[in-house]
Amino acid sequence: MQLRAFHIVSVVCLVLMFGLSAYAWIQLPPDAQTPVHWNLSGEVDGYASKTFALLFVPVLTVGLVVLLSLIPRLDPRRTNLYRSSTPYQVICSAVVVLMLVVHAGTILIALGAPLDLTVVIGVGVGALLFVIGTQLGNTRSNWFMGVRTPWTLESELSWRKTHHLAGRLFMAIGLISGAVAVFGPPELYFWVLLLSLLGGIVWIIRYSYVVWRDDPDRVAHRPAD
Repeated sequence: MQLRAFHIVSVVCLVLMFGLSAYAWIQLPPDAQTPVHWNLSGEVDGYASKTFALLFVPVLTVGLVVLLSLIPRLDPRRTNLYRSSTPYQVICSAVVVLMLVVHAGTILIALGAPLDLTVVIGVGVGALLFVIGTQLGNTRSNWFMGVRTPWTLESELSWRKTHHLAGRLFMAIGLISGAVAVFGPPELYFWVLLLSLLGGIVWIIRYSYVVWRDDPDRVAHRPAD
């Protein structure tokens, strides 16, 4: 699979991340304790050393990029995944951009910027869900990306219809959760995101089974001998 667009986005994001870390390294004192965790109320409840705070997310992102680059080679249905190259690259790129946003927000707060990271992350996660939703309907049956239930993997009809439904749900959840992150309290955002995702997942799983059940071309489950 050609992942050129994803790799370009990843390199740009990683350069920015390490560049921000280098700038913050110069600005922060050696013994600085940097905020790295926030509770549901948006209050800082965890600190880390300068080294950890400035390097953890960029190094984690490097590992993530390597993993996402290798996954297409491991998929038993790699041909279908190759045919889903565009949605795969869009979704993977969106994940890396979110990592950049989180890292940049953390550094700005460490440098004294009056920034509410819970809002930034909430909007970022909402945007990621929306992007995922726009791409799900264009994916082909594979083992690593999309709604992989026993029924979607054994029925092309179930895969196609389930992903069209999942795409609409993810876009709606992304828009709603992002709006709540901006206009509502942090606690409300958490519960809206959690409950909407759980409800959506249950709906999607059940729908995939119903479509599989009514598909005359499905692969039927057989009891073990």
